[in-house]
Amino acid sequence: MAKKVMTPEEYQARVDKKVSRRKIFFGTFTKSLAFFLAIAMVYTLATIAFTPTVATAPTGGNNIEAPTEDPFADMGDDSNTANNSGASNGDSNSGDASNSGDASNSGDASNSGGSSSTAAVSKADAVKLLNDVTAAASKGDYSWKRNCAYTPDGAINVGSATNILNTLIQGVVKANDNPNDDDANLGTVVGNFIGIGDLGTDVKGGKLPAEGMSEKHLLKAMTLTEGDVVKFANKGTTYLYQLSQCKDPQKDGKNALHRATNDFITHGEVAQGIKDAIGDKIQLTSSEVIYDSILIKATIDGGKLKSLELSYVFSAKLNLKAGISITGTGKAKTVDTYSNIAY
Repeated sequence: MAKKVMTPEEYQARVDKKVSRRKIFFGTFTKSLAFFLAIAMVYTLATIAFTPTVATAPTGGNNIEAPTEDPFADMGDDSNTANNSGASNGDSNSGDASNSGDASNSGDASNSGGSSSTAAVSKADAVKLLNDVTAAASKGDYSWKRNCAYTPDGAINVGSATNILNTLIQGVVKANDNPNDDDANLGTVVGNFIGIGDLGTDVKGGKLPAEGMSEKHLLKAMTLTEGDVVKFANKGTTYLYQLSQCKDPQKDGKNALHRATNDFITHGEVAQGIKDAIGDKIQLTSSEVIYDSILIKATIDGGKLKSLELSYVFSAKLNLKAGISITGTGKAKTVDTYSNIAY
């Protein structure tokens, strides 16, 4: 039987059908891959991207230099320094913070320390002062900036699957002929989704602006205890606090990190987010996140907070089940800066 010869019209119809199927496949594959990677690593990097109004997030994958010097060295030998070697676990119940966060009890902090560099400030007084001034400042106006970046040794890593995923990502990029993503890889795909880069906006009256910020990024009325502070130094109007390390902190007020900020995501939030989005197809079976080098640097003058910088380094290891078991790791540094504070 002679082979049927297609007309030019029939041949073109077959080609068009194949092209159409290919576009549908790659479009669906691109969305699925980006979503899977983002969900898998969202706990690792512990932040969600929001459209910034002051600064825009770069393409992702940028690194931040790890600190190489003791941050307290900048305070000088003539600073008032106190250590607490007994506080090593940020998850300890070092004091009941249920009432200390009420800003209505913050009172006037003008007599709580101020800018004197001649009189030594005790750690207990310095912690109370920070709680008082943040409670008052959290209701005022300020400018907020945030940077989150991988550390040099903290790029997203899913073991032997990393190169495979990077190859797949580049295959999708080439198939979609998108020159803007020529350098796309696992780090940039996840980084773009979760907000590696810079964010910032202005806050008025402590109220969440219409865009550019999540409620968890607002300046918090801190409820720190003396036991939360591993090391403290004061020099003039500058106050530097190092908080105890926190492992898998929860938003329950029982760890140093949560008593200082709401800017982190818990295991339960991620696990529930995965379940709400895709059911039980991907399960977060276990995770371990350690927040370290938690530093608060505040400028307090005349009993009022003038500026505040909160930073921390966090590393994570998580295990997921999606037909096969996947282990992912990552490490990054976050810096929140509050300036132009007026209240």
